[in-house]
Amino acid sequence: MQAIGGGVPAPAPPTPDATLRAPWDSSATQSAPPSLRAVGVGMSFAGLHALSGVDLALKQGTIVGLIGPNGSGKTTLLNILSGVLAPTDGHVFLGDTEITGWPAHHVAARGIARSFQNIRLFGQMSVLENVEVGAALRRRTLLGASLRHAARAMLAETDLLDVAERRAATLPYGVQRRVEIARALATQPTFLLLDEPAAGTNEAESDELRELIAGLRREHKLGMLVVEHDLRLIMRLADHIVVLNEGRQISEGTADEVRDDPAVKEAYLGRRSMAAEATVAG
Repeated sequence: MQAIGGGVPAPAPPTPDATLRAPWDSSATQSAPPSLRAVGVGMSFAGLHALSGVDLALKQGTIVGLIGPNGSGKTTLLNILSGVLAPTDGHVFLGDTEITGWPAHHVAARGIARSFQNIRLFGQMSVLENVEVGAALRRRTLLGASLRHAARAMLAETDLLDVAERRAATLPYGVQRRVEIARALATQPTFLLLDEPAAGTNEAESDELRELIAGLRREHKLGMLVVEHDLRLIMRLADHIVVLNEGRQISEGTADEVRDDPAVKEAYLGRRSMAAEATVAG
């Protein structure tokens, strides 16, 4: 596996003697991890291979785009990285610590936050209360006014102060997406995984979202993995792009490299469409 920007190759999988007893307890190192890595990750559901041998490296301060046709395994990979699913093959590392199979709440407590393809806000709670939930996850000593102050600071950064007291369920879809990002950021993550953040947005909203994500990366030095079908957004936003198709990694590189890759064109257009396009061009 080649890490983004020439990162250190993945360490060998741990031996049975090195099996972690309770890797999320207070004795585990809390230093900032240099990378989040998937190494040879596979996932099968009742014999169906949703992912096979996927490698991915995400470093702090970089944005990696994860693209591919519907059903290619993008959300499954996010679920594995965030602890929602345990892979049937391969390993996940946070720095030098293997976190394969850790429960999702322990993964989140170690600095990996995410949004979901289907919005999962607390609809009957206010926007401010939703973000307070995120702020309380890793900063459990914050109470009362201090917790509210931390949440309001995050709302200010994501331009949501004007809807702070609104019930989340009453907001337009695009604004709810932003609330999800604010709640994830309130956990003070090192890595942020976004699952189709531009879904349901128009072109102007997509541009605003791109500026928001790029600004958050600069301000917080986040490593960000963005799953997205809006290729216009992802090609302009990501430093590096990984392409999945039918559960396999078929391409990776810069936006230009991925855009010109015949395997990527085939995955999105199909052989017949590519042949027709070549005929017209000729």
